[in-house]
Amino acid sequence: MVLDKEEQRCGVDIVVVLDLGGFIHGKKLKKLKTWTNFFVKKLSPIDRLSIVTFSKNAGRLCPLTRMNEYGKDNVELLINKLKGDGYTNITAGLQTALNILAQRRQKAGRTSAVLLMSDGKLTNGCDHPSTVDVSDVPVYTIGLGNDHDSQLLQDIATRSYKGTYSIADMEEWNLNIAFSSCQEGLLNVFVQDLQLTITQLGSDIQDVRAGNYNQTRDNESVTISFGNVYNYEKFRTTVFLSLPAVKEQTAIDILKVALSYRYVPSILLPLFYCKQFESIVQNALSNCYCLQANRWAGFVN
Repeated sequence: MVLDKEEQRCGVDIVVVLDLGGFIHGKKLKKLKTWTNFFVKKLSPIDRLSIVTFSKNAGRLCPLTRMNEYGKDNVELLINKLKGDGYTNITAGLQTALNILAQRRQKAGRTSAVLLMSDGKLTNGCDHPSTVDVSDVPVYTIGLGNDHDSQLLQDIATRSYKGTYSIADMEEWNLNIAFSSCQEGLLNVFVQDLQLTITQLGSDIQDVRAGNYNQTRDNESVTISFGNVYNYEKFRTTVFLSLPAVKEQTAIDILKVALSYRYVPSILLPLFYCKQFESIVQNALSNCYCLQANRWAGFVN
């Protein structure tokens, strides 16, 4: 069975947040429309898109709309009618986008994200975007032109969940480069809610290092929550153990490793596809820890 690319990933609900502030006019506004239409064409019928615009205030241009041909045509008409204004209130735009995602009724088996395109030049008197909690959703920020506020847009992406920051140069306007980093995250979610639980057996877990991913612990185990996993994404986890003393080289069970994840695509994948993913991870972990157990046991006095 051969699967289409759209069948190999979760559907995404994305809110595109567009800056229509005072600095977005003329050539910048034209480029902004071109870029947004370019992005819309990349989406599949399993995806849904909503557009939020902001200047002094923010407003929803359209609700989450399925990206079939009819949906894309309607969204393109709305994009081409956009006009600039005199203020830049990024905070209002972000908060409106988060509200749209929070109010979804259909969430099962779907991922969500925000794509923010702005020059990042705040209007005096507007609340700073740092007041908006974006830690639970990926926010992909794209700075428009070489004169945008890179620090502000990079901060928003960094504070979000696996978001990225990139630049769209207004002169060269290389769409593929600006789009590639956010496309990798948005359209390639392989599994959701990946958790790795490591339980001590004939050992004592001293520490587990897995980057900045959240960890929960009890007396005998540590669970690491990796969240959504993108195609070809890799994780590295290091476990520090205290082993019992032995007088001769021996093989012992030191850890139990359990993997859990959720994958509910709009078109159900064959069971072997998910099982193959689990088997690869389990085998890699099991082989690693068995080798380490033999090596350590030979040097413990």
